[in-house]
Formats: sequence, structure tokens, C-alpha cells
Amino acid sequence: MNNPSRAYDVFAEFYDRAYADWRGDPARFLRIVLEPALARAKSVVDLGCGTGLLSLQLARRGFDVEGVERHPEMYKIAKTRAAASRGRFRVVRADICKFTLTPPRDVALCFFDTLNHLARPSQLGTAFRRARRALRPGGSFVFDVNTPAGVAHPWPDPPTFERGREYFRYARPIPYNSAKRRGGVQFEWFVRQSDGHYKYTREQYIEIAWTENEIEACARDAGFEMVQMWDGSAVEPGLARGLRAYYWFRAL
Repeated sequence: MNNPSRAYDVFAEFYDRAYADWRGDPARFLRIVLEPALARAKSVVDLGCGTGLLSLQLARRGFDVEGVERHPEMYKIAKTRAAASRGRFRVVRADICKFTLTPPRDVALCFFDTLNHLARPSQLGTAFRRARRALRPGGSFVFDVNTPAGVAHPWPDPPTFERGREYFRYARPIPYNSAKRRGGVQFEWFVRQSDGHYKYTREQYIEIAWTENEIEACARDAGFEMVQMWDGSAVEPGLARGLRAYYWFRAL
């Protein structure tokens, strides 16, 4: 069996459709955590903006939005969206642990497990410091993480088989490694090609589980103070308690 491709090499093309029922309207989906932080804001940086759907929604609401996305396929889709924003949404291809941004923004966002996807534990503090540099004093950093219980929770359970118009996808959980606090999911893709045949690819999505203490320590060291934390069940209807957390920090 061939080695896995990079995460999102294939999934990027189908990402918005796959999550249409869940995250198809991200500004509405996240309104409980977004609205307080955006109340007096004019400018936003969206860290790990993915396909740029949330960034474009915020740009259409009048915010000046800068997206930061590392993955080339996600970046291509976000760049296409940015071209339709009349200059209110721009996107740069960069790592959230390495990007630079001037002038500082009012709000930094980082959603949909982006911080769980960091490659090494040491990068969490780096990501917080970069976010702080991107914000003016008093600016807000709002983000989510899958908790240790969330990363350990097998998903999907049981494994699922999905059929789309252009693909078949089999998804199964990757067993949680409690010593390394890593878990994830593997997708096996069969994507229809122009000649009618199907191309097989595997992708693995590995997440690191961050504890509440680690998050608060990294935020404090980077120059943030906590404003509010929400259990994911307060934001996402139907989600069990303790699997995801949302945070709002203020830059000192």
C-alpha cells in the first residue's frame, strides 16, 4: 500500500462540501464566540484560514481580513475567494508559527482544530507569540482546540464510508497514543479522474492534545490574559461536553 500523502492534498478540494451541513456557514456557526470579540473591531487576521470561507464572510460584513494558510491546495482555494472580495480579504501562504504581519490587527482568529494540527509541542508557544505580535494592545485572540478527551475520542466511530459525486471516501480513527497525546483519523480516497478511472490516495490527520494548563501558560508567556472560555457544547449543538474548548484572550 502506498504511503500517505500530505494531509489535505486531496481533501482540500472537497472540504467545504464535506462540512456543508456542519460548518457551511462558519460565521453563524461560531457567532457565540465571534460576536463579543468583533464588536468593536475593524481588522482581522484569520490564522490557518483553510479555504477562506470564514474570512470571506467577515470581509463581506465590512472587516478588513488577512488570511494565513500554509497548505498549498487550501491556499489556492482561499486565494480564489479573496479575489472576489474587492480587496477586503487578502491571503498569504505562510505557517502560523512563522508569519509576519503589519500593521497589527484588532482580532486574531484560529478555528477548526488548527492549533491541534501543529507538528511539535514546542510550536504552541511559538504560535501564541506570533499571534500576539499580529495584534495591537487590547486586541483579541479567539480560537478553538480539541481537548485531550476530544483527541482521544475515536472519530469516526464506527468507521464510515462516504460516496460523493467525484469520490469515494473511507474514514477510520487512528488509535490515540496516550504517551505522545496524539490521535487522529485516516481517510482513504478514491477520486474520479478525467478518464473515468479512480485514483487511490491515503491521508492521515494527526492532532496533538493540549491541556488547559498548557494553553493558559503559553498565552500568559506570550502576553495575553484570558477573557472567557466556553465548552464546545455551548457553541456546537449536539456536541458532548469536554471534547472541544473555545478561548478568548486579550493582548496586554
